[in-house]
Amino acid sequence: MTIAARQTKLLRGWTSPNLEEFKYPHFVSGEGIYVHDADGRAYLDGKGMMINVAFGHGIPSIAQAAAEQLAKMPYLPTMDSHANAPADELARRLVELAPPHLGRAYLSTSGTAACEVALMMTRAYWRLRKKPEKTFIVALDRGYHGQSLAMTAVSGFESVRADFGPLLREVSHVPPAYCHRCPYGLEPQTCAQECASAFEERVQAIGPERVAAIIVEPVVGAVVQPPPPRYFEALRECCEKHDIVLIADEVITAFGRTGAHFASTRFGLEPDFVCLGKAITNGALPLAATLVATKIWDAFREADHELYFGSTQDGNPTCAAAALAVLDLYASDDWPRRAAATGEHLLGRLRAAATDVAIVSDVRGVGLFLAVELSDPETHEPLDAASFAPAFLDAGLLVHLEGNIVILSPPLCLTTAEAEELVTRLMTALASTDSENKQ
Repeated sequence: MTIAARQTKLLRGWTSPNLEEFKYPHFVSGEGIYVHDADGRAYLDGKGMMINVAFGHGIPSIAQAAAEQLAKMPYLPTMDSHANAPADELARRLVELAPPHLGRAYLSTSGTAACEVALMMTRAYWRLRKKPEKTFIVALDRGYHGQSLAMTAVSGFESVRADFGPLLREVSHVPPAYCHRCPYGLEPQTCAQECASAFEERVQAIGPERVAAIIVEPVVGAVVQPPPPRYFEALRECCEKHDIVLIADEVITAFGRTGAHFASTRFGLEPDFVCLGKAITNGALPLAATLVATKIWDAFREADHELYFGSTQDGNPTCAAAALAVLDLYASDDWPRRAAATGEHLLGRLRAAATDVAIVSDVRGVGLFLAVELSDPETHEPLDAASFAPAFLDAGLLVHLEGNIVILSPPLCLTTAEAEELVTRLMTALASTDSENKQ
């Protein structure tokens, strides 16, 4: 069935209401790094379907684990002291995988909820510490942490926030590390890392006694810029100096994506909260987790203070069973090493191929999380990556488009041969469109 032949009554997020037809083909199956549409055409999934499918499509063990739990006991809550074995086991294994200072895990249903839990616990933590004036959240421009009303305020996209105000007011944003288009107009070779100093400067401007937390993605998903040296060291020093909670949003970057179990560990962060999602069930079922530092949890335990948050499906046993199957898969191979090695190969091949495509102004990334930035070769102004979407589909390639950036986050099972195919499809699409623009 063709795209034009189908219409729908379904409302889609982040989609123009004037698009009556599906923007993408109707995908019906997937295997490995490929998905297939209703007409039988195969597409290389270069975006891991929104970075959810970390280990490949069509993994039987995940479906089997969920099916067995559905047959046994599909639902049990974790609120009001209820318990279920898959949720308890999942929390134990996540804490076991995490750095030792993270001693508890809360299970929710989305990356948004995982970040919301971290902020709610932070607010409650400062009240328990007799510092209720600590309410401000410092976040990054172009950082993304979800779209509840609170997380829309915390996320750094003014265009998104504009529709939903008034929002949470006690939020302040600082420029991200974005070396290719430095917000300070500096060059990486000679700058004094003003982007790292921005945290301290903003905290001082707000007043350290009022700042509750700083939340960051270890690699900002909207620009995919690996942090420069000392960037996170400066952030950690700022938090320690002013007694500020540090939250790492690893919904995108955890489980090997950047060449480590957690990107925060790779880049020297020691966060008080780590927010997880997406790859935790390989996209199969909605589940997320918030890892909590022992020092934070101890404040609640010692005060015998009840956690006044939770949702009906938090810790759902069927979702947890699927996540346990993913952790079994994750433990069966050195996925971080694979991502690092294949990602290095892919980065090198992209850079080599980009020399023949004038509109590519930068190629960067870490592990299997990469960005190809598009700019006018004469003016250096950003090009709208969305205008290239038809060419990517024609090439049988799925990518995530963010402003002028093509983001690549294929499943970690990508082989070097498949990486070569990805490069060929990507550069063919860009070169054909570049050639059309010149005519």
